[in-house]
Amino acid sequence: MRQVVIAGQVGIADHVRIEDGAIIGAQAGIPTGKRIVAGEPVRGTPARPIRKYLEQLAWLGRLSEVGEELMRLAGRGRASR
Repeated sequence: MRQVVIAGQVGIADHVRIEDGAIIGAQAGIPTGKRIVAGEPVRGTPARPIRKYLEQLAWLGRLSEVGEELMRLAGRGRASR
């Protein structure tokens, strides 16, 4: 491995392929058999491309709003209880 960045508190399982120039963000968890591609920053547990990680994090922040809207659409909102 050459020019690889591995941030703090990263966990790497066995049989992982880390390509030259890979970037692994803080607190990432790399599961067995995972391949970390060069130039594509990863983050999260399990590690995934940082764009996907940030998208999922944004949805997680809106989860309660989305859940309430689904309940309202299904006719089970607070008003109908």
